[in-house]
Amino acid sequence: MLSAFSVSVFLFGFGGGPLVLAPMSETFGRKPIYVIGFTVFTLSQIGCALATNISMLIGFRFLSGLFGSASISNGGGTISDMYDALERTRVVGWYLLGPLTGIASKGFAK
Repeated sequence: MLSAFSVSVFLFGFGGGPLVLAPMSETFGRKPIYVIGFTVFTLSQIGCALATNISMLIGFRFLSGLFGSASISNGGGTISDMYDALERTRVVGWYLLGPLTGIASKGFAK
């Protein structure tokens, strides 16, 4: 049961990350949140690979979910900062195409 929780805890962090990271990006800016988020995500992935017991794996999985959600929580705001309202409609469509087709392409790989 504990090993199954190590898979689920990533989603807890991934779901809770935007609640923390999105308001922080409005206060401190988006770039520091991206840099810190991607750095901690990468380090926590290394920690997951080097974990010696299930408790370490659960902790690092939670951190990687939490800080891995930086791109999801700030992606829309970044697009809004970069493009005007008319051009933004096209760009958001391309931005959302990745997560939507990523699941579908998994079925084509079989």
